[in-house]
Amino acid sequence: MLAEKLAKAFPQKDMDDWLGKLSQADKPTALAHALRPLPAGSAVLLVVDQFEELFTLAKDVQCRQFDRLLATAMADPDCPLFLISTIRSDFLDRFEYLPELLKLYNTLKGDYLLPTMTEAGLRELIVYPARLAGLQVDEGLVEAMVRDARGEPGALPLVESALAELWNEAQTHGSQRLSRAYYEQNNGVVGMLAKQADALIGSLGERGRKQALDLLLALTRINEGGRHTRRRLLRADAVHEAGGGKQGEKVVQVLAGERVRQGGGQVGPLRLIVTDGEEGVASVELVHEMLVRPSDRKDAQGRAIGYWPTLFNYVFDNRDRDYQRQQLQVDAQRWQERSKLGRWFGLAGWRDLRVFGKLRPRPDSVEGRYLRRSRWMAWGQTALLLGLLGVLAESSWWATDKNLPFGYALLKPLWATGLYSPFPEMSEVIPPGKFTMGCVEGRDNVEGVEKCDEKVGYGGEVPAHEVTLTRPFQLGKYEVTFMEYDYYVWDQQRRGMDVDYPPDQGWGRYRQPVVNVSWDDATAYIGWLNERTGQAYRLPTEAEWEYAARAGMDTAYPWGNAIGEGNANCNDSSCKDAYPNTAPVGSFPASPFGLHDMHGNVDEWCQDVYGEYPAEPVRNPQGSSASSSDSAYRVLRGGSWAYSPRLVRSAGRDYYAPGNRFNSIGFRLASGQ
Repeated sequence: MLAEKLAKAFPQKDMDDWLGKLSQADKPTALAHALRPLPAGSAVLLVVDQFEELFTLAKDVQCRQFDRLLATAMADPDCPLFLISTIRSDFLDRFEYLPELLKLYNTLKGDYLLPTMTEAGLRELIVYPARLAGLQVDEGLVEAMVRDARGEPGALPLVESALAELWNEAQTHGSQRLSRAYYEQNNGVVGMLAKQADALIGSLGERGRKQALDLLLALTRINEGGRHTRRRLLRADAVHEAGGGKQGEKVVQVLAGERVRQGGGQVGPLRLIVTDGEEGVASVELVHEMLVRPSDRKDAQGRAIGYWPTLFNYVFDNRDRDYQRQQLQVDAQRWQERSKLGRWFGLAGWRDLRVFGKLRPRPDSVEGRYLRRSRWMAWGQTALLLGLLGVLAESSWWATDKNLPFGYALLKPLWATGLYSPFPEMSEVIPPGKFTMGCVEGRDNVEGVEKCDEKVGYGGEVPAHEVTLTRPFQLGKYEVTFMEYDYYVWDQQRRGMDVDYPPDQGWGRYRQPVVNVSWDDATAYIGWLNERTGQAYRLPTEAEWEYAARAGMDTAYPWGNAIGEGNANCNDSSCKDAYPNTAPVGSFPASPFGLHDMHGNVDEWCQDVYGEYPAEPVRNPQGSSASSSDSAYRVLRGGSWAYSPRLVRSAGRDYYAPGNRFNSIGFRLASGQ
């Protein structure tokens, strides 16, 4: 505004030139230097009205620069600048926020305190203009107006608006008399102001009335103590706050008293706002702070009554909006200062958008762009959230329909997107070697096995014979889990394959070893796994299984000749531990080869067809061969949670038909030639 006024007074430089000079924080002498070349005997008188707006409207950076420019120019003896500033007395203490001017406060400053208009002055204000206009004033009207305005800080504008209303009423009836009766019917000076203001905004219709109140609210700087002040807006912003477009312009014109035709007539002389400045930089503000200030009157609840109750109550009911507007400005400014990519992470969420919901910044303003992009982001996040909820809802229905745990509803989207594919974990490479396979006297006839020539369980363990494995191989570190097998079933079902989820007996899924799977089920899983991973998995041979189970130890178990405590899960008080059925894989210590649960937990399918042991040494035995459709029995090794310690020894053998499923049978992978 200073640049604008200087450009008018000194047109040799346009407003942009002045603004460029005055805005440089490192050049506080800019104003002083610009004013020095005046002709001899000339001076510049700068009048700053409503100086308190420097504390209520200006940004801190602008306030400090304004302080430096004025103080430097006034302290310069060669600069012919004189300053007159008007300020409300309740803001005199704020000069401490202007450190440069404060230094000159007691040396260059002269005060003139404008006293409140006296009652005699108010009488003269009423009587003399009426006399000059040839009007008659009803008896008692002058004293009534003086009494009603007594003690009011806004006495002058109150009386002014009341006289204007009395004049209008007289003109309407062709009278030359100011009526006391009309004055009292309208509740005196305060009531007349409210009546005129209500009539003015009411002339805009219901929609326009709301838009007018929104604009007047936007022009108010809220103070919790009720000491509200004015807030200046650019005219373009004021039009936008009033509804935008032609309607917003119409509201601004009516409130500014610009004689817009309304319903065949014209708006009266009352103005609620004033406009100032040239097109493009024109500003709008309240005509007087009395419009938003409380009077000395109280209602029945002891709450202050405003000079204009309609606006005062509207401000009170929407008192948070000014704080929200200030917060929006801060948030938008911080957002603008971010890098281009960072701006997508500095936007408002739905919570803040609800707070800012009633604000109406111009779309092309920083605040408008900030809110627009925040809404884009919020709707995008909402759409994503709804999509996720839809996926989870479908997944929940799927888990319930398949009798699977609810946690699978969270896993299914990860499976579908390929973010999580539960495949078995393999051991380190097991080196080739030689061992005696089967039951050896003194080594394997323990845990109730008296002689090795006895048939133990369903599988014969004799004759013991030497086996040589010439190629390294790997086994699964753990038995295949329900999670891994369920992933296979889900993938097959979505391809239209007829595969079922095996029952878990109510013992749980996830990392529990899969049970109720046949030899055929295991080989089908391996075929699918090889297709998915490009690897060459298989079931272990019986010889590989026992070699890995012994882990180079010449004992019945890799840890010794007794089952012991805490080593395996079997049907005996010494080894049962805390598991009445299957234990989660990895619940017991690993063997020297890094394998878990080779003994107990679940019986594990091998690829071999069951047959008698040979008496002579063998190399890389594969067992009897048979096709997958052959009904010949297949070997099981390791025993299970339901078996006694004697059946979970390294030498223990079992066999079942390839189509059998039991809650004690699972499997483990192998790989390698």
